[in-house]
Amino acid sequence: MSNTLSITRGSSSTFDVALTDLNGQPLRWHRLHGAVAQLLVRVQPTDDSSVLSFTTTLNPNNLYFRPGASTLVIAFLPSDTAALPLGLYFYQVQLTLHDGTLQFPVEWSLLDLNLGGAAAAPPAPFPSTVAITQDYPLPGDLLYQTPGGHGVEGAQVRVYLKSDYDAGNMNSPVGTTTTGRGGRWLAPVLVAPGFTYVAYFIQPGSYGPNVSPPFFA
Repeated sequence: MSNTLSITRGSSSTFDVALTDLNGQPLRWHRLHGAVAQLLVRVQPTDDSSVLSFTTTLNPNNLYFRPGASTLVIAFLPSDTAALPLGLYFYQVQLTLHDGTLQFPVEWSLLDLNLGGAAAAPPAPFPSTVAITQDYPLPGDLLYQTPGGHGVEGAQVRVYLKSDYDAGNMNSPVGTTTTGRGGRWLAPVLVAPGFTYVAYFIQPGSYGPNVSPPFFA
């Protein structure tokens, strides 16, 4: 599911973010008492600084919990985006509950800042153009090996959106392949850029299941 936001520069825009627990159920309102949410907008997710940053404590006009609901409201005011260059950005929503639990209701997703109306450029297509192999993002990062460092041949590899995997959506992998000699992938899995993924490995009856650390494409 895409969380892409489209905003007309220099205008007011409001978006709702559904807040759920680790089981995908709406977060009970009482758990939001004392919670703090943060919105980060960056040119690239790996940047050290953000072009916009709001919190529910410091920017209550931009970021607030809807009373009595499991919803976070993001409100962009005209002055927030008026000076920003047009183009594609990335945004993330973080939620820290009163007990210190950190959640990410929205992982890094696209924010399209445009002119709006007839002048707005059509949304850029984002086909599956990033090839994921055992060497993504660095050589050997996604090799499937035994604890002793031996490659597992003939294992299934399934690549999932992290959000789908976290929600238990095991029937909707982005792509699949199998491993050959040394635990290398026999074919790349093509994914869309701008999202976080995990690789799931299993050789039924022998190894796994194992899941890779999340990686951003």
